[in-house]
Amino acid sequence: MKALKIIGIVVISLVVLLFAGYKYMIYNTKKNSPEQLEEYALNDAKVSVRYSAPSKKGRAIFGDLVPYNEVWRTGANEATVFTSNVDLSFGESVLPAGTYSFFTIPGPDSWKLIWNSEQVPWGINWDQTSTRNAANDVLVLEYPVDILNEVQEQFQISLRGTPPVMELRWDDISVRAPFKTN
Repeated sequence: MKALKIIGIVVISLVVLLFAGYKYMIYNTKKNSPEQLEEYALNDAKVSVRYSAPSKKGRAIFGDLVPYNEVWRTGANEATVFTSNVDLSFGESVLPAGTYSFFTIPGPDSWKLIWNSEQVPWGINWDQTSTRNAANDVLVLEYPVDILNEVQEQFQISLRGTPPVMELRWDDISVRAPFKTN
């Protein structure tokens, strides 16, 4: 009976310790790459992007920290989530209303923007490879890279303008994807 009590106390103590460690890890991760929510609303249309925003911190970003021509979860921590309650038109292509994991494939001259129907919690595996399953890609579009005159310290996704534009900015790079609400 006494042994069961000791085992119970040890198990409860381990659970509390693991939970506290997990919360501490999340706190420190979010501190370095805070969670952001960008929202756009027009009439009945509501579009949002939830992502974590890492900072440059003097590092070489594209082609180094974020390799060229490889799938990137487009931010840090959990996978980036793109949601729209209406169909969106990106040029001639239509993204159906829904919630998507949002990935990119950065290149030196252009980026592929990828809306994927599979909801992935983290976006990368332990070996740092992407969790994206290309079979679930709903829309893949390519946009040119613009070189900025100033450095953007913290990664940013914005949804602004009339007509609206989704813009990704970090380091000296900007990628702009105009869209229309349907």
